[in-house]
Amino acid sequence: MLDKLTTLRQPAPHPPAGELGLRERESLKHICEDFDDEAITEHLEIS
Repeated sequence: MLDKLTTLRQPAPHPPAGELGLRERESLKHICEDFDDEAITEHLEIS
C-alpha cells in the first residue's frame, strides 16, 4: 500500500513499459498510414 501511495505522489517520468507515449502513438499512426520516414519526420517536425 505504501508503494502505491509513493507512486501516486511521484509518478514515473516515462510511461510504464508496454504503453506508448504521445509521440510514439503519432509515429505509429503515420506508419500505419504508409508514410515513409521522410514524411513522418517532416510531419512530426523532428530531424
